[in-house]
Amino acid sequence: MTEAGNRYCLISPQSIIDEGMTIVETPAGSVHYTVPLIAVHTPLSVNNPVITVFSRERRRADYWVTGDGGDIRVDIEDCSGRYCREYVGLFEGFLERVLGEMGVGGGVRLSTPIYALGEYAAVTTLLLVDMGLGERDAVELGVAIDRDIGLDEHYTYPLRKTVVMGSPLIIRGGEKPYSLRGLSGAVSSHILVEAPEPRLDEDLFVHLTHLGGYNAISLARCILSGKTCRGELSMSLRIVNALYYILYNVNPILDTAMHVYSPDIAGYLSVVAVSLDERGADD
Repeated sequence: MTEAGNRYCLISPQSIIDEGMTIVETPAGSVHYTVPLIAVHTPLSVNNPVITVFSRERRRADYWVTGDGGDIRVDIEDCSGRYCREYVGLFEGFLERVLGEMGVGGGVRLSTPIYALGEYAAVTTLLLVDMGLGERDAVELGVAIDRDIGLDEHYTYPLRKTVVMGSPLIIRGGEKPYSLRGLSGAVSSHILVEAPEPRLDEDLFVHLTHLGGYNAISLARCILSGKTCRGELSMSLRIVNALYYILYNVNPILDTAMHVYSPDIAGYLSVVAVSLDERGADD
């Protein structure tokens, strides 16, 4: 990635100042957020494959950039509690690193978060694309900032890549992603996981990590084959939930058939309700 003008930015500040006002907001004023569906964090720094999906519902998302060096604003409706405050902090950190270092103003106006990690990744990726970056540069710049503000790029990279490709994916950093049509998700709740990092034998960590990766690959193969894969999806979700129980001692989800834990921001997990239609994968 080539830097232009500051530590992060590939966008010329002059091109925005010359416009005087505005980078186009999202056409519908809302976005489908993205979710890492089959993904388990372990203490090992392993580049495991992740299956991502888009949300079924849309979330309000307006953003703007001005060329007058004005304030940077993050407006969230009905924002209270730690989860939402952490969400605001992500956008403040991101916008300061992009707009602040360019000397321009701007901001975002968003709904109360349902799934903060995915909404953040979707909105900031689209913002960078609308500011004139190519899709590859938007993803790379976004991930560089994610890393700087303390987010796990093993999740944010797949989420950003999903946004620019417009499809659910199985994806692993540095490898070709594959499109998985037919999957979608809706976040129904989130819980704060305050347990310390798990303390297990390192060899056991290795096996559990490999199980998590193979679980994603096995489900993706089924979907790519054109089958409906409902039984396979149910089993994959059960494996993910079991791994979170083993590693972090979170209570098993009672309705395990179509609900799964998914990593979120600031020590939270979100519970995602999953659906699989009959279309299977893209050709």
